[in-house]
Amino acid sequence: MEEGKVILIRMRDSDFDDDVSIDILTTFFVQKIWITTKIRGGMHELPRRCTVLIDEIFQSPTSQKILIKTFVQSAKFGLKYVLTLHYMDQLTKEDQATLKNSNASYILISGVDKKAFESLEEEFTVHGYSLDDLLNLKQYHSLNLIKSKDSYKAFITKLPPKLKVKEELQNIA
Repeated sequence: MEEGKVILIRMRDSDFDDDVSIDILTTFFVQKIWITTKIRGGMHELPRRCTVLIDEIFQSPTSQKILIKTFVQSAKFGLKYVLTLHYMDQLTKEDQATLKNSNASYILISGVDKKAFESLEEEFTVHGYSLDDLLNLKQYHSLNLIKSKDSYKAFITKLPPKLKVKEELQNIA
């Protein structure tokens, strides 16, 4: 993290016999990232930004309990989380509320459950977007609510094309 390098932790479902193992390992890594973030916060007035992407966090309910405590504080330590979800209710109600109060950004991809928009409707409405805008998105487009330094910005974007991978990555775990 201190060197600005990319760290990938790949844990495929097929590599585990049970959901408990995934939950335990994800919780371990989330906790280690948070401890490291706090240490870096003590070393620098403004630590270099670090972005942590967690795919399908709903598979780790224990990690969500840790994230509730870290979402609000993460920005001051230069930590940014990116979570991928199929729908908002994959996060606990407490996580959803904490995210909303921690200046989170949201990207709603075409085809997303309309409840995701409804939970953010007030924020989108201020920028002139309605549920119809989400429901009428073209395929491979998204409705975005992005936090900038001083306010939120809302806009629609066309997503980039699918990446072409030449060879299968190997699991080196």
